[in-house]
Amino acid sequence: MRPRVLLVPDTPFWITGDIAQEIARHNPGLDCTVLPSKGLKWLAARHPEMLREFDLVHCLTPDLYRKFAPLFGSEVARVTTVFHVETAADTDGVPSCDGLMTASLQWRDALRRDGVAPEKLFVVPLGVDTERFRPAAPGERETLRARFGVAEDAVAVGFCAKRSSDVGGRKGVDVFLDALEGLARRGVPVVAFVIGPGWAEFAARHSRPGLEFRCFSFLFDRDELARVYRALDLFWVTSRIEGGPAPLLEAMASGLCSLTTPVGVAQEVIRDGENGALCGMAGAEAFAERSAALVGDPERRARLGAAARVTVASERRWSQCAPAAGRMVDTVLAGRRRAARPRAGAAVWRRLERRVDALEYDGFARSLEKMGELRSAALLARGAVRRMPAHPDLWRRWARMAWRARGAPAPVTTG
Repeated sequence: MRPRVLLVPDTPFWITGDIAQEIARHNPGLDCTVLPSKGLKWLAARHPEMLREFDLVHCLTPDLYRKFAPLFGSEVARVTTVFHVETAADTDGVPSCDGLMTASLQWRDALRRDGVAPEKLFVVPLGVDTERFRPAAPGERETLRARFGVAEDAVAVGFCAKRSSDVGGRKGVDVFLDALEGLARRGVPVVAFVIGPGWAEFAARHSRPGLEFRCFSFLFDRDELARVYRALDLFWVTSRIEGGPAPLLEAMASGLCSLTTPVGVAQEVIRDGENGALCGMAGAEAFAERSAALVGDPERRARLGAAARVTVASERRWSQCAPAAGRMVDTVLAGRRRAARPRAGAAVWRRLERRVDALEYDGFARSLEKMGELRSAALLARGAVRRMPAHPDLWRRWARMAWRARGAPAPVTTG
């Protein structure tokens, strides 16, 4: 009998949701259920007996682990994921888990130094969909740049983050802005493509002749996200702390030349001067200087981008990375007595599915509304209503968000 595994991401709309789905897809030896946090909260309040159906629960952030792991009895193995650590509070209570997953060697080693037992630590590398994220076909880049209003002589630089993730300067937004201005001062017209919610005010404040912004607040369509990458010339990661970042792998798969600080997975996949550039932690000048050199040498830039594509296609496809999660489950469950567990049955889970989906759409819509992403919030709120049309609170929230969104700026802004 296959082990029953409950995978708990914070939301289906961000990276933990992608990771959970890929683990489920590429581990046929596991019987996986993906249930994001708001759905699990609802289920635990109304059907707590269904939590006993699983052999192992995997909460994909420490916050989720602290919140939900106590709901599962000692007979259920408990695993969490730590992508990165900013303060000691980030790992409070985590060592009590049966297994701890990281996505990079940097954080596995850091957690080991912090006293986590080595036998509890597992690396499940981040992967990427190399079919969706691919280099531009002949003529495609020019078509996309025209669509996004990028002049022929401009350099399109990509950057991906939630604005709210720059707590304590973690995402290096100060470096990002200073490097853009440094590149523009060198006479290079720059268009910054900023992917993620919360950037409209930042873009409006810093736009000027020679430095424009295109803001993609939230892209529900992953194929559209892939097209954005194919319009770029360079991709930057200016972070000071990262567990991934997954967008670096997406940019590399898209054949882009990426410049990055030596954080997280970048230390493992970027070979400086061979398939990208490691700019160290020296700050904005290194990004501006090396980017200007690459702008002046398009053949070298193309070679680095092609080599980046080869790296991730040979090492970082999800089919190569996600099976490590299955091996982690096997190790954690080895030696544990697996009792026969009650099962509510597929019909019950199907009845729950639409309700759980509605809760997740509604919850993320409210999060986006708080970030000021009103159009994206209204779209998600409409999705919640479609999934649970008899719920009056969902209708009221959709109506409020749709009304507020009428005066909101378009998701793509120009300088």
